Amino acid sequence: MDDDGLSTSGWSYVVAYALWAVSVTASVLVGLLVQSALVQMATIAALDTAGDPGAALDASLRIRFGDVWSYMLIGLILVAVVVFVEHWYRTGVETGRVLVCFLHVTVFQFAILFVVHSVYFAMARAAEINDWSAIYIPCAELAGVLLCAFAYGRARQRAKG
Repeated sequence: MDDDGLSTSGWSYVVAYALWAVSVTASVLVGLLVQSALVQMATIAALDTAGDPGAALDASLRIRFGDVWSYMLIGLILVAVVVFVEHWYRTGVETGRVLVCFLHVTVFQFAILFVVHSVYFAMARAAEINDWSAIYIPCAELAGVLLCAFAYGRARQRAKG
């Protein structure tokens, strides 16, 4: 026991739940950014229907339907993420690998953002909507993936040996 009555494992659980809160918040932001990028990609894909009023109406209704129902789908996915990540971090406390678990989740979140924003950038460039300066967002996300993957590898080595 420490002086304040909490054991070291008690502090580990406090850290695990703090990291869990960060991961859940980041997952919500990732979900909203992915949803926004997917709706924007659907809008870009529907640009060729501008000359046909029937096709344009159909495309706009499909985009609206996808936009509205995607929030429910994201919510269901986030519930699963919240439960899974909490269990995984709690298991990480028991094995002494909370940081490894956190970095693993963070790498996955950055990778999802990188893939979605890269596809969005490619579609927007093909439609000539944005200029090359928009590449900075996927590049920053790739840097986040690489940085977190490096930290994950180092933390995993330290946890093993």
